[in-house]
Amino acid sequence: MSRPTSSASAMTMEEQLGASQRLLHALSQVHADFITHGDHRPLFEQLLALMVELTRSRQGFIAEVQHAPGSEMSFQLHAVCDWPDAERHLPALMGNSVSTGTPLLISASGEGPASGSPHAADPHPFLGLPFKLQGEVVGVVGLGLRPGDYDAFFLTFLQPVLTTCGTLIHARREAERRLRNEQARKQLEQQVSESAEQLRLALDSTENGLWDWDVRTNQLTVNSRWWTMLGYEPTMTASIDFWMQHLCPPEDVAEINRRMTDHMEGRTPMFELEHRMRHKDGHWVWVLGRAKVVARDEQGRPLRVVGTNDNVTMRRRAQEHLQSFIQAIPDMIFRLRADGTCLGLKPSALEPTFFSPDEFLGKNFFSMPLPEHLLTNLKAALQRVTQDSALEIFEFSMEMPFGLHQYEARVVPTGPDEGTCIVRNISARKLLEEQRRRQQEELEERVRSATRELESRQAQLIQSEKLASLGQMAASIAHEINNPVGYVSSNVSTLGGYITVLRRLLELYLRMEDSLAPEARESVAELLEQARVLREQEHLDELLQDMDDLLADTKEGTVRIREFIQDLKTFVREESGTSQQADVNKLLQVTLRMVRHELKHKCQVRLDFGPMPLVRCFPTQLNQVFMNLLLNASQAIELRGDIHITTRREGSEAVVWIRDSGRGMSPETLERLFTPFFTTKPAGQGTGLGLSICYAIISRHKGRIQVESELGKGTTFVVRLPLTEE
Repeated sequence: MSRPTSSASAMTMEEQLGASQRLLHALSQVHADFITHGDHRPLFEQLLALMVELTRSRQGFIAEVQHAPGSEMSFQLHAVCDWPDAERHLPALMGNSVSTGTPLLISASGEGPASGSPHAADPHPFLGLPFKLQGEVVGVVGLGLRPGDYDAFFLTFLQPVLTTCGTLIHARREAERRLRNEQARKQLEQQVSESAEQLRLALDSTENGLWDWDVRTNQLTVNSRWWTMLGYEPTMTASIDFWMQHLCPPEDVAEINRRMTDHMEGRTPMFELEHRMRHKDGHWVWVLGRAKVVARDEQGRPLRVVGTNDNVTMRRRAQEHLQSFIQAIPDMIFRLRADGTCLGLKPSALEPTFFSPDEFLGKNFFSMPLPEHLLTNLKAALQRVTQDSALEIFEFSMEMPFGLHQYEARVVPTGPDEGTCIVRNISARKLLEEQRRRQQEELEERVRSATRELESRQAQLIQSEKLASLGQMAASIAHEINNPVGYVSSNVSTLGGYITVLRRLLELYLRMEDSLAPEARESVAELLEQARVLREQEHLDELLQDMDDLLADTKEGTVRIREFIQDLKTFVREESGTSQQADVNKLLQVTLRMVRHELKHKCQVRLDFGPMPLVRCFPTQLNQVFMNLLLNASQAIELRGDIHITTRREGSEAVVWIRDSGRGMSPETLERLFTPFFTTKPAGQGTGLGLSICYAIISRHKGRIQVESELGKGTTFVVRLPLTEE
């Protein structure tokens, strides 16, 4: 027997329902096969394979408990799946459970069976289920190695299988008894003419009720079992009248007489009928009565009839339980041959019944006035399940007197040329699914709207915090602009004085140029002397050298002003909705230039930038994060200290460390550090939103922000951003 495989360890409600439906049809087929063929061994193998598959186990067995007089309890295996040593371990594994009649449930948690069990050293899930017959344990079902523990669901789920196993064992034992009885009856027929005493001895030797009816004298001879199975003492005297008038219900007597008459008059080869007989305590015992005329007179009239009464109460109860189980299913169930012939039908218990099963039995389902799409899908499903498919499911709609309804049909094979269809009304489920779909769409739209609103408010909050930060940097901005503007203005004033001197000197040279005529040598000499004196007095060489320095300083000041204004524009510009590739080191440099005036009077900033690939980000938002962290670091330093900024690549992340030598934070402050509106600053000096905005920005970038701090030992913020491979 092959071992089924499964990766699941738990059964959903839908899987449990599907498994129950499969189990129902399989049990129906087992009963049908047993009635048709009577061979129990392949049926046990079918049941075991079904249980192993439906419970997702990997091994199992079905064994019969045998109590031989004067010997210990033993087990006879009727079916086994991937358990080669099951028979050897059965007494140790199931002995106590058989004695008590209770299930044995072993989980994989270490609560294993007794030390004699094959699983004692290495516990695995195991489920052992004893089943009874007439109050006595007659067999056990074992299942093991399920990927997940067995729970109480399987105890209820497998009860119909246990009943069927008990019925099969009972039927097998009854078949063996009937064989012995048949042999005894044949022997009785051979010896009936020899001795009445020998006949009674033969009757007493069988476990079935045997009887011999002398039609001429109406005398009835029975064995002791005939009486004891009805609760009477075997010493009583029986008669046909007592049997028919006191032991059988009137509604059964008429059918008994009719069938017996048909046989005695030669219309049937033998008498056979299941009927009831009243037990001494008042309850009904179902018996299978078989009889045959063994002697006739010359005119063919019956002289003697010999028969058996076989107690089939347990089988009848099992059939009634199975029928009750089927009737408890609320869905419509019908069996069809592949050609469409209806073999059986159970109406739905949830909808009004507009027809009787007799209107369908024996009729061709495909010729009935049903929706074309239903017949097309049903034909295709039947064809597939009668070939190789284990289950076919399709949905259809039908216009009913109470409106248009939706149905689901599940078709499973129940024979080589037939299938069983289970039809369920799913209109309520479809309506609920549609309502849930609409609710889901509404919820998703609300979530999208809330997300857009949240992003808008977050952007406003970030912009507001950015403006608040710019307010803090107003003095820095004024200083950073006024400083280069001041020395540019001073340089321009100084250059004006230098230009006056140069203009005077140029005038002298122009006058000297006009006096270069031959007759004006004395005047030229005088002008040259004046120019020399002016050049020496004004230190013209130094003036020219200083002019170069002044021009260089002026150029540097204008460049600083332009860079600062560009950094300011970069820092405060509105963020677009699309991320960009940016260099984290350059973003830190821009931020440092923006907050330089806040830092330079109390902090020594030390940089350790490593080579970094580009990061896909929103640059102005990262500038906001770095500015908040740097300003916080500066404010944490009371007099003079250091700020260390380090950047490195670690695996697939860009990491920035900002460490200060400030006063540090307590554990209580660390716990609430990123809580909105939480601040340790005095009233009016902080909003408490800076670090919460930093946390939101880094989360938006799918990164992480971490902090390490200790009172008196400074604080380190670590920002981790995912790298892009572009």
